[in-house]
Amino acid sequence: MKRTSTPGRSKRWLVVDDNAALGEVIYLCLGQLDLATVEWYTSAAEALEATSFAPDDVELLVTDCDMPGVGGLELARDLRCSIPMLKVLLVTANHADLTAAKLVSTGAFAVLPKPFSLKRLEWLVRGAVCESDIPPWKLHGWHPAFAA
Repeated sequence: MKRTSTPGRSKRWLVVDDNAALGEVIYLCLGQLDLATVEWYTSAAEALEATSFAPDDVELLVTDCDMPGVGGLELARDLRCSIPMLKVLLVTANHADLTAAKLVSTGAFAVLPKPFSLKRLEWLVRGAVCESDIPPWKLHGWHPAFAA
């Protein structure tokens, strides 16, 4: 696990991706926003363990859908049981398998298809956490399932 501390920030953002290169890029990008403490985990099990003691300060989950063992969809569903207001951004190379029912069950505000730009990642995250409770797709007129 890697963690960036942001003094004065009480919220935590979780990045969960088993791909070391991509996980680190997302982690570094979100850390530079200076809006929360960002943590990066390479498995859903690590993320679940890290949130079990202090779930209330977790605001955002950015997770890969396809990981060995517990995938991002299941992780999001599990975390939302203890963190109902959790904002979830799903990252995937295979969004064709994502149905509306799957998205609703995870509480995802958007799906970010791979490959993606860091600008798009930042825009989605800022829209989710900074624009009060208005999802970015309502502000900008696009469908959350396809954020590319």
